[in-house]
Amino acid sequence: MVDTPLPQLDKPLDYLIPEKLSEAALVGSLVKVKLHGRRMDGWLVAREATSDFGGKLAEVEKVVSAVPPLSAETIEIVREVADENLGTFADVARAAAPPRHARAEAHTLANPLKPGKWRLVADGGLADVTGGLALRRRIAQGVKPPPWAIWQPTPANPWAHDIAALVSDAQHANKGALVVVPDEKDVQQVSTALSQNQIRHMTLSAQARAEARYAAFMALRLGQVNVCVGTRNAVFAPVQQLGLIVVFGDGDENLVSPIAPYWQVGEVAILRAKRSNTALVLGGWVNSLRAQQLIDSKQAIQVACMKSRKKANVARVNVVGTEDETKIDKAATFARLPYGAWRAIKDGLGSGPVLVHVAQLGDAPLGTDTTAEQFRKAFPGVAIVVASAKRPIKEVPDRPGIVIATSGAEPLAKRGYQSAVILDGRTELSRAFLNARMDAAMRWFQIASLVKPEAAGGVVALVAPSDSTVTQALVRWSASAVAESELIERARLKMPPAYWGALLRAETEADLENFLGRIDSELGQATAQSEQLNVVGPYEVTEEERSDKVKAFNWALLLTCVHANKPALKAAIGKVKAQPVSRSTKASTQPIRCYVNPQALI
Repeated sequence: MVDTPLPQLDKPLDYLIPEKLSEAALVGSLVKVKLHGRRMDGWLVAREATSDFGGKLAEVEKVVSAVPPLSAETIEIVREVADENLGTFADVARAAAPPRHARAEAHTLANPLKPGKWRLVADGGLADVTGGLALRRRIAQGVKPPPWAIWQPTPANPWAHDIAALVSDAQHANKGALVVVPDEKDVQQVSTALSQNQIRHMTLSAQARAEARYAAFMALRLGQVNVCVGTRNAVFAPVQQLGLIVVFGDGDENLVSPIAPYWQVGEVAILRAKRSNTALVLGGWVNSLRAQQLIDSKQAIQVACMKSRKKANVARVNVVGTEDETKIDKAATFARLPYGAWRAIKDGLGSGPVLVHVAQLGDAPLGTDTTAEQFRKAFPGVAIVVASAKRPIKEVPDRPGIVIATSGAEPLAKRGYQSAVILDGRTELSRAFLNARMDAAMRWFQIASLVKPEAAGGVVALVAPSDSTVTQALVRWSASAVAESELIERARLKMPPAYWGALLRAETEADLENFLGRIDSELGQATAQSEQLNVVGPYEVTEEERSDKVKAFNWALLLTCVHANKPALKAAIGKVKAQPVSRSTKASTQPIRCYVNPQALI
């Protein structure tokens, strides 16, 4: 497979392997070849004695890697992910293996790691979730078929420790394990938990230096280590004897590739678990839509907090809002802070740190800086800090103070926050995105997870409509309620993932209309006009509405169909994408971006 962006060349091309390279040219090797006179990278995906090509074969010019970066399993999963997401093999393969680093490769070959020791994690891991211990036993015993579970951890037990317990169980069955998390902060938490339990592992993340990253990749590829924890691209890590895949934070936008074909980690994990016949755990504070579909189809079980243990594991959630306005102490509060929220902060400050969540950064009316200024007036003399992606804070001390943070930037508190306030809930729920409620649920549950349990006095004050599905789910600490409601609504609207869908993005409306016309031709007019194909758009996406911050590609078109009709629609879109672009019509010369079953539709 030649590393080219052209979809019409997304197929194996035959080359002759010269005798001098025969021993080095192994399946999965990175090679140099000529294509149309240009020297290009490529991956050797198969070796055969004969070729069906009628002309003279060009030769492979060089084998770049001493160790093939792609295993046979990786080649298969890369092809499958590319096909599922209407992309090319090369686009996915570049994510599956980090850029080669010759010195790291040579050092790993010359200095192989010796087998390490590990100890069974028996204390507490998944003990307070329904079915948790049974899941661990099945993984440790290596039962077939392997278990699939949708896991909601309990805030009182560190989620990274639970993951270490699951990995330990896989090691007990003499199996490897792969853990994928949203960001570097999460990688470090899991890595620390694994190290505390003497589980040798490698970390793969984009923030690591190129040499260190490739050395870790080589250790996994050579089977010197068979446990990996990493960020998005680590889902392709070449873990040998793979017995367990864990994805924590499924549904997080960081687990979606920002590069075509925009694959999602959860989907790759499912494809890989099926192909490898391995245990799969999709974890998070709330079920993603994908995870809920696995439960609804009986492919996975729910593993969540026991109701009898809720008080000991989860903070109490109080819904506050307009009904409290008459009780506001005007000297101590302001319009965005109802009395119940003010009381939660005041009481929390008596014994520990307090977390305040705001939706925006800066000096906007709902921003962090504006909120900080308002809070300094409402709580004079109290230490107030602001945490955001631009001003990160890793951890705060266990003493009274207010931390104002945006989503994903909440610092850890050593012993948990005494209380938390989620401001502007109504605003978050009313965002102009189909995924607004799921996004809000993931944010709010994440914030609540940082607060001490109710038994230790932990309180979350939520400023949001009391009748919202998300609000009620948080109060009950229900992992599935929001996803269940969303899937029903998506089915009614004929939207992904209840329906299979492809979101097309282009720079102009004419580009999309032209593309749709060619899809109609492929499907046949009768099929296109029937209920088998649902068309939404083209519609213009304003800068305020765009969730992906893409500056161009301001026009969108959504095509959906029932899952039974997916093969026909997917094939039609793929065929049109692969067609050489005509220069005769200006509207047809512009690129089209394609997102399969996107988490956000604009």
